[in-house]
Amino acid sequence: MTWIIQVVQKIETPRIIHKVKELIQKYTTLILAIVIGLLLMYAVYVTLTIKTLIEIDFNIVTMFINVIKVWTVVICFCLVFTRNKLKHGNYIFFYMNTSIKAYELVLGSLVHTYLFSILIMLFSFFPLLLAMVIKGMTINLSSLLLLLLTISFLFIFAMTVWMLANFLLMKYLNKDKENLYGSSIALITILFGSISLGERYWKNFLEEHLGFYFSLLLFLSFILLVIFRRISTGYLMSILKQKNESRLVRKYKSKSIFTNNEYSLQMNVEWINFTRNQIFKEQGLVFCILIGMATGTYFIFDANNFFLVFSFITQFGLKEILVMIPLTVGMHFKEYKIAIYNLNIQKNPYFTTRVIISYIVNCFSYYLFLLLSYFLFGVEMGNLYGALFSIMFITMFSILVSFLIKIDDFNKIFIVIFLLACVNIFDFIIQQTFILEIYIQLVYTGFSIIIFLIIMGLYLRKPILI
Repeated sequence: MTWIIQVVQKIETPRIIHKVKELIQKYTTLILAIVIGLLLMYAVYVTLTIKTLIEIDFNIVTMFINVIKVWTVVICFCLVFTRNKLKHGNYIFFYMNTSIKAYELVLGSLVHTYLFSILIMLFSFFPLLLAMVIKGMTINLSSLLLLLLTISFLFIFAMTVWMLANFLLMKYLNKDKENLYGSSIALITILFGSISLGERYWKNFLEEHLGFYFSLLLFLSFILLVIFRRISTGYLMSILKQKNESRLVRKYKSKSIFTNNEYSLQMNVEWINFTRNQIFKEQGLVFCILIGMATGTYFIFDANNFFLVFSFITQFGLKEILVMIPLTVGMHFKEYKIAIYNLNIQKNPYFTTRVIISYIVNCFSYYLFLLLSYFLFGVEMGNLYGALFSIMFITMFSILVSFLIKIDDFNKIFIVIFLLACVNIFDFIIQQTFILEIYIQLVYTGFSIIIFLIIMGLYLRKPILI
């Protein structure tokens, strides 16, 4: 336990404090405006959500299980997008030069991820607690403690499954690098398969055998920690091997671009960057997972529950794809700013082409998902024309954040969840404020144009770009 605290104090916390201080010093006014805006949007979200919850009846046990399901989605998302954290030099140095054990290092690296996940769940379901208080329902502290123990167990269980899948796939299939798709599919299949198979018994335990459920959970937690401790060494060794092997240099056939048009040249260059640097790797994984989740719920649940889950998938899972691709624009700019300056690229061809590619890719992903959903599940495609404006805003807002903040493997998960929260709350407020579709489209277009001009004026200027 002492070493876990040491990891948090010497590696995790200083990195967060340093990044927060750096952002506050550089963008004090902007961050203050963002915080105030987020608080206002969250206040509107809480008010409207409470108003909806008060008008409907809900069962405590059912809500308990739904919270667990949402938590499972969150931890899968967090584990996949923070998988490279232990490859950082600070962790390797700490492991090599102290007597810390592998499981202590892994647990220490997960502390802030766990706390961040708890914070996300707290903000998401805070309106539910308020609605229960307003309706006169009693909130049992022992139930909240049991919920905390359950989600903690699921967090360690998810990490154990991820480590085991990653280690076995590297050992038997690919000894040079991780198998992202295989490990992610194994993680999601095992977690949601376990929840789906045990949901009936789980509900009975919560309703009639609460004491037995608590004792069983403690027993399973003890067994899980023993397994976690045993396999963490092999998992950490596989990470060190990936670090030492580094990324294998692929042999690419040189590509000649014969064009005098600067816009066409930059579009070709950006497309080569997307394909050769595997920009679509994580997004393709998420897309396949969303289709798989929708297919599973279509055959397992009834029509009402299916459309409820499908709505959740489109609002959060699909939008995760839409915010990830545009982030690469600002990340690429910050990484290769000096090279861009040396090449003397004009700012209009450089930026406009990358915005267009990101927007086209986002539209393609969105409409492909809707098209597959229509043919596979019979889901109506809805307002296809209006979605173009929403995607435009999401694309530009994500690009703006990528220019504002330096994004790496350490903070990517926080940035993505922040973007999802902002985009969904903004959409919710706009949909509730304006009735006519034309007004909603004008708001999205107006904000997109303003963001475009801000980036062009603040970041793409002399002497960086001409």
